[in-house]
Amino acid sequence: MRKWLISAACAAMLSASAQGETLEYSTAGNWRIAVDPSLGNGCFVIGDFTQGTSIRLGFNFHDDNAEFYILFGNAKWRSIEYGKNYSVQLQFGEKPKWEGNAQGFSFDPPESQSFLELTIVKNQVGELIKEFMQEKNLTLDYNKKEILRLSLKNSFNAGLKLFECQQSMINENQDPFRDTAPKTGDPFR
Repeated sequence: MRKWLISAACAAMLSASAQGETLEYSTAGNWRIAVDPSLGNGCFVIGDFTQGTSIRLGFNFHDDNAEFYILFGNAKWRSIEYGKNYSVQLQFGEKPKWEGNAQGFSFDPPESQSFLELTIVKNQVGELIKEFMQEKNLTLDYNKKEILRLSLKNSFNAGLKLFECQQSMINENQDPFRDTAPKTGDPFR
């Protein structure tokens, strides 16, 4: 079993996503790639599946504290409590399971849908994304029972576009004229 660490601060920062607009970047099959300005222009991929299930994986650069997160949601999971920890296991294909605590999360608690949020430590992000891109499915277990199985069709292309998107956001943030350009009437935009 591999373990990941959860950052409680990430949930609070992700909640800003509900207030801001995300910017569409690209698609890869049923995956959409977008930018979340409220997370320091962190890019993410989101897939919507049957029976109300969705998954979102992305980068959070809020306050220059880079993190990677995964959100799992299902319209039927109404009993998830905001801020509560849930011991879960995540597995990509037949790879060893990732094990740790997911935290209850909502973009607008308590009114909006609840999700499970996993935050991945920096030194494990590469391995996790590699498995996401290479494997054909993922499973999520709770209380030693499989609660979710999803196809990862097109996840390889989605992962490539996620990195492409994030690199373009990093390059944009390095623009020396970006911060000094006039707030209105910018002739370079």
